[in-house]
Amino acid sequence: ALADARVDAMIVPVGKGVLICRKV
Repeated sequence: ALADARVDAMIVPVGKGVLICRKV
């Protein structure tokens, strides 16, 4: 569970960054 939480914490910001990069 802790490992999943850490992965989500890293994937979420990265996913948002990708969306922002695509928009730009």
